[in-house]
Amino acid sequence: MVKARNERMRCQVDRCRLSVSARTAAPTPTAAPDHIVDNVDDVAAANQRELLTSAQARWQANRPLSYSFRYTLQCECDQGPWQVVVDADGASTSTLVFDETRIATAPYLSVEDIFEDIENALNTGDFPVEIDYGSDLGLPHTYIFNGPELASDGGFVLVVTQFIADPADAQAANRQEFQAAVERWQQAAISAYDFTFERICFCPIEYIGPYEASALNGEVIAATLDGIDVFDVDTITIEAYGDLVLTVEAIFAEVDRAIDEASSYTVEYDPELGFPSNVFIDWNELIADEESDYTITEFLEQ
Repeated sequence: MVKARNERMRCQVDRCRLSVSARTAAPTPTAAPDHIVDNVDDVAAANQRELLTSAQARWQANRPLSYSFRYTLQCECDQGPWQVVVDADGASTSTLVFDETRIATAPYLSVEDIFEDIENALNTGDFPVEIDYGSDLGLPHTYIFNGPELASDGGFVLVVTQFIADPADAQAANRQEFQAAVERWQQAAISAYDFTFERICFCPIEYIGPYEASALNGEVIAATLDGIDVFDVDTITIEAYGDLVLTVEAIFAEVDRAIDEASSYTVEYDPELGFPSNVFIDWNELIADEESDYTITEFLEQ
């Protein structure tokens, strides 16, 4: 007998709610000897419940006080991507990533909501259910019900694309590290310096370098590529050296903006002078090939 779910992911104009309805009972399997498993779904359900219990235990043991996560849905519903923030008191807010002005409520408002829906699906005998749990927090990174090809029967695929533990605390710590680096750079009072600058990006080859450059009072005053002044390179059209080479001050400005706006980023600061020696910024993880990657080497004060 074909199982059918009446309502799984029903769309409304401004919100997408999930509702689980019972399925019709499956045909009773033919009796089998005690030592033979007579229902494959029973085995699958038992395995899934064991995985779920283990993942929930890891989550409860390691759950951060506050967290944010982003996820997408493949289904007959508002697919997002959704950004959800859960504060230390358990209060949750959600926004549509590309339409933050629109008033809407995400289908899942916490990791606990996802766990609860998985548990409900298993308790009502809804199969197939596939979940990929994280090994550290137990977070359900991918949750599949029926698969997207069965969306008309409530099928969907949920994928968590970004999880940040205690985002406010992490941002505060990153801001503090950034400010300390800026103060080291300012205390060094270096107005003139030579350096090698390299950019890794999906961009024209001339933007990559590496460039041997000189800076004075926050502006690039000279830059060469393979020993040739960049103004003498036929393939490059620029109006100023700074079109291709970023100063320490300019990279500081990029990091400053990334702390508040980027999906993710990593920064290495020079331990003595504080300048950002290695920077990677992914401004939007849902957009390909827009990352920024800068390195400063061979730094020498003039």
